[in-house]
Amino acid sequence: MLYRRKGSYGPDVEVVLMMPISVAIEDKLSLEVALREFGQVLNYYMSGSYDAVFIRINDVASVDHRRLALLEHMASQHGIGVLVGGSPYSAFTESDVLKLPAVISMKGNPLRVYRRGRPMTPVIRKADDFEQLIESALRYRSFFRAESAFGR
Repeated sequence: MLYRRKGSYGPDVEVVLMMPISVAIEDKLSLEVALREFGQVLNYYMSGSYDAVFIRINDVASVDHRRLALLEHMASQHGIGVLVGGSPYSAFTESDVLKLPAVISMKGNPLRVYRRGRPMTPVIRKADDFEQLIESALRYRSFFRAESAFGR
C-alpha cells in the first residue's frame, strides 16, 4: 500500500492499493471447443474461489466473428471475460487480445487459491520504483470491470 496525506484541498488521504485478486483463466484450443465446453468455465465462476474468470481461445485462426459474438454473449451473462491469443497455460501475456472484460466480484479467496495445488510461479516486473511497477500493471485494469451495487 502506498499513501499520502493531503493538504487543505482534495481528500485527506490518497491510497494506492496493490490488492491480491484471484483469477481463473481457462484455455481452449479453438472457438468451437470454447463454445462446447463453456460449462466448465461456468463451474469455475460458480465455485466462488475466484474474483474473476476468463476463457481464452488460443488458436486465433479458429475465430469466426459471428461465433465469437455468441461466446461473448454467453460469457457476458455471467461476467466471464473473453481473451483471444496468448500463450496456453500462462498468466496474462502481451499477446492476449481482450474481447470482453471480466466482472471483478471481490468474492474470491486469493489466499486459498495460492495455498492449494502446485506452487505458483511469480512474474516479476523489473521496476526501479513504484511508479514503474504501477505503470506496468495498468494495462490489466482494462481486463476487468466492476458492477455497481446500486439497482440490485
